Amino acid sequence: MRVLRGSGCLSQPSVRVVSLRRQIGDPVARKIGYWEYDRDEVLTCPDCGWAGRAGDNVEYHSAVFDVTCRDCEKMLVIVRVEVDLEETREAAEAGHPEAIEALAKMEAHLADKD
Repeated sequence: MRVLRGSGCLSQPSVRVVSLRRQIGDPVARKIGYWEYDRDEVLTCPDCGWAGRAGDNVEYHSAVFDVTCRDCEKMLVIVRVEVDLEETREAAEAGHPEAIEALAKMEAHLADKD
C-alpha cells in the first residue's frame, strides 16, 4: 500500500482523494470470491480504456488480492482469497479444476484429523 507523504499531497486534496480511493477500493471495483477469479479474463478499465489479462497486474494482501489498471491504477477487481469447504465443494462440483484438487486435499486433511 502506498503512503502519501509530503506537503504536495496536503495542498492538493483532489490528488489525495483519488490516491486514497485507489488504495481502499473504488466502489466500482468488482468483488469476487477466489473460485470466481479467472486470471485469463480480459478486463477493461472504465476510466482510461486499458484492456489486459486479469492475472497480469495483481497486488497481494493478507486476505485479498486486487487487480488494477496498468495505466491509471484504478482498482478493477478485489478477490477474496480465503475459502471454506462448502465454497470449494460447490466450485469442484461445477467443474473448476483447481477446486477439485483443493477439495481432495481439504477432505484428506479433515480425515487425518479424525
